Amino acid sequence: MPQLFLVDQKRHVPISHELFADQYSLSDFEWRQDSKSFTFAYNQRGHQRYKIIEVTAPEGKVNVLIDEQCKTFFDYAG
Repeated sequence: MPQLFLVDQKRHVPISHELFADQYSLSDFEWRQDSKSFTFAYNQRGHQRYKIIEVTAPEGKVNVLIDEQCKTFFDYAG
């Protein structure tokens, strides 16, 4: 599970995992150049849902930027 720490304040910021529960994998973590948020890819167990999720710093607010769903199976490896 992603974690957010404010190193200069020596503080852990809780992140709600509700929007990326039941994951098969989380990948492609990347901080934005302005360091105000990071993004990652969420692949739901069953491979029928794929999201790009953003977590803002320092609040730890979770936003879904892209949410793709299909009835069969995502071939995301290609």
